[in-house]
Amino acid sequence: MRLDTSNYPEPKDLGPFAIAFSTKSEGNMWREHAIREQIERNRQAFLRRIGSPNNMQFYRVRTAHSANVEFITKTSSGFLRDVQLGIYSVEADFDFYKQAADGILTQDANSGVVLIAGDCAPVMLWDTSSMLHGILHIGLLGILNGTIRTINPLLTRYAVKTQQLHAYVGPSIAGENYDVMKSGLWLAIQDQIMANDSLKPLLEKHFDGKHFDLRGAAVDHLVSVGIQESNIEVFAQCTTDPQSQFFSHYAATQSGQHPQSFASVIWIP
Repeated sequence: MRLDTSNYPEPKDLGPFAIAFSTKSEGNMWREHAIREQIERNRQAFLRRIGSPNNMQFYRVRTAHSANVEFITKTSSGFLRDVQLGIYSVEADFDFYKQAADGILTQDANSGVVLIAGDCAPVMLWDTSSMLHGILHIGLLGILNGTIRTINPLLTRYAVKTQQLHAYVGPSIAGENYDVMKSGLWLAIQDQIMANDSLKPLLEKHFDGKHFDLRGAAVDHLVSVGIQESNIEVFAQCTTDPQSQFFSHYAATQSGQHPQSFASVIWIP
């Protein structure tokens, strides 16, 4: 499926699937009460732009920086949500941190998956054999807690072969620009991180004492679950780049601006 890919390279081997990301020109996609109607108009305009059918059902990842991932199956009477609980390496005080799911997978050909975020990596997954598709929300806590590794039991239960999976790490913050020392989150949890021996290999490879390579760590985790390196692609431009066409929470907060978010979508047209 070919879309307008002027803003990002088209992933290879998409088969029947399509991937799209909203840009700054399409407006903020994060719903806020004060501008709720405008955000809904932005979302609907984006869906029309990418050619999404009006009857397409989208499952939205509700971000809480959890380690959990859910598999959704549509039935005649509703939806079955099979939530795989992850293993937490870090304690944090986010709402629903232990109860939410920061990734959605499905094999429903009539449903897509959407993630609305900024800077955290939208890790798009698909398999043309099983028709599995979905998105994982991978930020700092997602990497530290190994959210990507949580998909393995789900793939086993639904007979999806990891070596056939493709992954695309979408627009996100680049390691050389992600100074975690400017992050209140990092300052709150760094003592836990440094005291956790199981995280030392991750830190030694992807943390230089100041900057954290979120995308590099995500690729390593994708390989660790059995996805072939040749099936993994990464969008290179950083969301914090002034020329980026995608919103960045990090860049906004560092400049004293109000953060905005963009949408990432995978579906079967």
